[in-house]
Amino acid sequence: MNSTHKALRAWLGAAVATVALATQAFAAPVTNVTVTPSAGAVALSSQFHAQVAVSTDTIIGGADFFFSFDSTLLTLVGWTIDPDNALATNPGPLCGPAPGCDLSPTYAGGNTAEITITAGDTAAALSSQPGSFTLVDLLFTASNLGTSALNFADINNSANGYYGTFSPADGTPTAWNSNSISNGSVCVYDPVNDPNQTKCGGGGGSTQVPEPGTMALVAIALGGLTLRRKQPRA
Repeated sequence: MNSTHKALRAWLGAAVATVALATQAFAAPVTNVTVTPSAGAVALSSQFHAQVAVSTDTIIGGADFFFSFDSTLLTLVGWTIDPDNALATNPGPLCGPAPGCDLSPTYAGGNTAEITITAGDTAAALSSQPGSFTLVDLLFTASNLGTSALNFADINNSANGYYGTFSPADGTPTAWNSNSISNGSVCVYDPVNDPNQTKCGGGGGSTQVPEPGTMALVAIALGGLTLRRKQPRA
């Protein structure tokens, strides 16, 4: 009788351990997404960048998600997948009205881009992946006046029998969605007839989004200051 109880306890212990390991193996990582600008203002006909950044407690091997905007106000003219090279990226197609893009923004009447990213390196090589990095940098032209949301959305992909936006670097058939999403927006104003951005909150609720050329000049200036600091004193 005692031997039977001992065998039963041993079996129950092994079962509990197995369940605990399985639960631990499939526990969804913590992954938070931020879209910038959070509340920006851009002049009509100017260009600006929107970025999707991620912070996570695990190594990401790929992502498949939606990015939506108002295509009557904004025109998507370019993009850079994995600008931080955190994924050593082998990018999938990006929906957008650009030459060579084999997916058109057909979702939501042309307002949504589907972005697919897969790592271009092995899980071991991705071990130094930073905890926070930019998934994609999108270049827009402000084509009409008004305010457009800039929204990230998780996607369900059942092609391989699993669902989720993010996939692990080790190739296992598990995936997960975001824990939190902080979306953004941009207001397009008329620099001639509304230079104070009154229709964008008068500058009080929106941040002026720098144009790409301005950002490049700032980077050059900062680089010059760094070089000056490194020069030895005479």
